[in-house]
Amino acid sequence: SGHGTWELASRIPDTFADIAPITGDSHGTTSYNTLTELPILIAHNNKGQNVAYQSTVKSINKIEELTSKKFKVFNTIDKIDNRNSLILLADEIKDHNTWTAAYSNVNFYKRLLPFEINNT
Repeated sequence: SGHGTWELASRIPDTFADIAPITGDSHGTTSYNTLTELPILIAHNNKGQNVAYQSTVKSINKIEELTSKKFKVFNTIDKIDNRNSLILLADEIKDHNTWTAAYSNVNFYKRLLPFEINNT
């Protein structure tokens, strides 16, 4: 879930090479400072009602305030530019199910695979 991804990554960021919270806000996040070095792909439907899109925007704003990096916004996973480490995939699906489109698209995995954990 998106909620769990945010929370775990904020608590144990060295465990992850990249995170991809999907349709979940960041309540439970202990520190946004710990998230600033991670590549992040957020997928959130901007028309859904279950989890407010604005809660994701607030999380993005907090991360952007702590770093000079900006999230790049895409409306389809097929157009994602993997050179950007912070990505928001804001599709216009009206229901809560953003994960099916993400998990069933090979570009989602192509985005995640190049990153490695740097524990040096």
